[in-house]
Amino acid sequence: MMLAVVALAVGTVVAGVALTSRSVAPQLGVNAESASKANWAAQSASEYAVAALQTSLDLASLTDGAMMSDFTIAGAKVNVVVTDLDGNPPAGDATEVIVTVTATVNGIPSVKSTQVALTPPPTAPVAVDPYLSEFTLFGQQGVTIGATATVSKWTLSPEAKGSTPIKVGTGFANLASLNINAGARFRDTAMYVDADASASLRTALSDSRFAEGRQIKLDVPARMVSLPSTITSLASGGVQSFTYSTGSTIFPNGRKYSGSVMVQDGATLVLDASVSPAYSFMGITVNKSSKLIIRGDVDIEVNGSLYVLDRSLITVEPGGHADFYVRGNVYTERSSIGADPSVFDGSGCNPANLAAYADPGSIRILAPTSSYANQTFVADNRSFIVASIHMPATAFSTTNSTALAGRVSAKTINIGTGCRVYADTSLDNRNGYTNFEGALYDDSGNPLSGLTDIISGVLAVLNAGKTAEQFAAQINSTVNATIVAPPAPVDGTTARTARATSIINVPVDSMVLEKRATLVADGEADEESNTRTITVVSADAVR
Repeated sequence: MMLAVVALAVGTVVAGVALTSRSVAPQLGVNAESASKANWAAQSASEYAVAALQTSLDLASLTDGAMMSDFTIAGAKVNVVVTDLDGNPPAGDATEVIVTVTATVNGIPSVKSTQVALTPPPTAPVAVDPYLSEFTLFGQQGVTIGATATVSKWTLSPEAKGSTPIKVGTGFANLASLNINAGARFRDTAMYVDADASASLRTALSDSRFAEGRQIKLDVPARMVSLPSTITSLASGGVQSFTYSTGSTIFPNGRKYSGSVMVQDGATLVLDASVSPAYSFMGITVNKSSKLIIRGDVDIEVNGSLYVLDRSLITVEPGGHADFYVRGNVYTERSSIGADPSVFDGSGCNPANLAAYADPGSIRILAPTSSYANQTFVADNRSFIVASIHMPATAFSTTNSTALAGRVSAKTINIGTGCRVYADTSLDNRNGYTNFEGALYDDSGNPLSGLTDIISGVLAVLNAGKTAEQFAAQINSTVNATIVAPPAPVDGTTARTARATSIINVPVDSMVLEKRATLVADGEADEESNTRTITVVSADAVR
């Protein structure tokens, strides 16, 4: 008897399901058609939005990033929102944005998210960066990356989610000068070799660990820098040396001293731009939990060596900038250049402790033309460097769990076992040697006429003494002479380009189709108006 009751119950349920399925089956077909229409509308709206981004549209003028609200495309209600990479309304000068399209037909949604890179038109003057900041790592004579070393984007960078790759570049010819351990790890990294690369070195471009590999058809001119007039005009201060062991002191004047500065035992020394825009010392040592603070925009000449030791710190106050021109060696141990005190733990620096972004471009460490032979930069024993380093005749190395956030160009680069490189691609101005669609190249991707001759002169005896700034000036002059101003806007269009770099389609869940069909069958579906049309961007602007 019990079995009969169970069988009856089961039969009733099965019959009910069958009847329900049969009653909603026609609506499921309608919903599938609606989903297809919604997908088509979302695709069309995405292409429309990318086209709109190539007009004179001011991104900052969009209210909460809304580009289209209840816009009608082929019967679908479409909403388009433009945000920065963190989901906030975009700035007017944003270089990458996210376009999110939601298209709805008969209650069935389709969502498409597109990451778009924006490139402004190449109007003069183009400023090629003489310090090669487009490269996170650029080795003039060698690059070594050790076992378990990692190269990845810095999560605190404003472009952490951007599509611009990390760039590793070489200025040498032979594969033997490139030593990348099999255990080294890269993320979103592109490898570039210059015009001198041998056939064997070019094989590294196919390393599967790199997202991209290309040869630059130019010799990349990694040159040392000239001193600014703020330093060369300093009056002599004599041979006096200075030691600070307690409290906080503002250095009293800006002069060229042949003595050194020692900051130790927890003391703080401030170099303040309101006192002098430049300072010059034979050497600087910051030791034993001490600080050297830069206030405002300051140039610092170090004719000897720069040491930061034993949980000490060189930092720039917000809004400031420091250029260190170092002729001697640089050595850090359990210390930081560029971070704030929160980075320290019991035995050194822990980058994970740094809660807020620090711009690596706010501290530049540069090698002037008269730097010492065999100059070295060693970041050792859990140090953390947040800086942009350009020292083309220097042997640069990180050892013992040290981290670099920023970038470096040097004679040789050695990223030691277990060390980390956190790239900040916001330092890349996109006008450099790796932008093959940029101002340095013609429409065929070849270097502009005359540019090769200028850059090849880097290796010539006649030009051997020229500085990075002088070469950049020559290159910029040649490039700017070839730039033709873009035509006047027509219907709001400009020469700005918008390129989709990644697309995410959110598929319609089959349960959505079934639920909608059931609601319709039960008479519970809400009527939905698809007739409201609010045009934020005129269709005429993107014809």
